[in-house]
Amino acid sequence: MKTMMSLLTSVEKEFIPHWHPLLGEGILKVTDIISSPYPGASVIPDRCRVTFGRRLLVNGTKEGVLKQIKLIIRGVTAFEPRLKAEVFLAVDSAKCYTGEVIKAERFAPGWVSGGHPFVQKALPCPGSAGLSQGVSHYSFCTNGSYNAGEAGVPTVGFGHSLGEFAHVVEGYIEIDQLVAAWDRFFPRGETSDIEDRYEPNDGEGGGPGSVLVLRGGETHEARGITFCRVIDAFCPARDDFR
Repeated sequence: MKTMMSLLTSVEKEFIPHWHPLLGEGILKVTDIISSPYPGASVIPDRCRVTFGRRLLVNGTKEGVLKQIKLIIRGVTAFEPRLKAEVFLAVDSAKCYTGEVIKAERFAPGWVSGGHPFVQKALPCPGSAGLSQGVSHYSFCTNGSYNAGEAGVPTVGFGHSLGEFAHVVEGYIEIDQLVAAWDRFFPRGETSDIEDRYEPNDGEGGGPGSVLVLRGGETHEARGITFCRVIDAFCPARDDFR
C-alpha cells in the first residue's frame, strides 16, 4: 500500500492535463482504491487496484491516454524498486437479450463537430424562440463519443434544457422548453410525418414510453388499466391549459 501511495502522489504532482478551448481540461481523478485480498481480515494486502476517471478531449487515443501514466510509473519505479505496476483501460461487459455477452474497453473520446456543414444546417434559425444560435458542449458523456469521437460521423446533440438536469435523479424539462424543441424540428404550420406513423387504434393500448400524436380538434380519451403517468402536451401551447 505504501508503494501505491507513492505512485498516487507522483500522479497527482506530475500529471499534466491537456486543454481544449471549448471542452476545457482533460482532468484525471481517482474514483476508487481497492486492496487485495478484499475484504481483508488480519492480513497485510499485497496488491492494490486504483481506478481513475479520465476526461478525454478531441483526438484522444488509447495509446496517448496510457502513455502519460506509464511514464510516471517508470519514474516512480526508479526509487521504489518494490513497485510493480501496470496501467490499462477498464473493460465493461453487457449481456444482450439474445444471451450473448459483449465486452469493450471503456474509451469515450471527446468530440466537436460544430464546423461541419451537417451541423451548421441543424443550428436554430435566427429568431427561433428561446434557442441559442451557437454551438456549446455537454459536461457529461453521450453516445456521440463513439459516433463522432471514434467513428468520425458528424453528430448533433440537441436538448432544450440545461445540462445539469440531464443524467440526474428527478431531472426535468419545462413545458415551454419542450414546445420550443418541437418547433425546432416541426415548425408550426407544417405537418410532420409523425402524425401518419402514430395513428390511434381502437381497442389497442400502448406500452411504456408509447407516443400518440393527434391532430388538432380531434376528440380523444385514454384509460389506464394500471398505474401510469401520462403527459398531454399541446403544440402550439393552449392558454387555457397553462
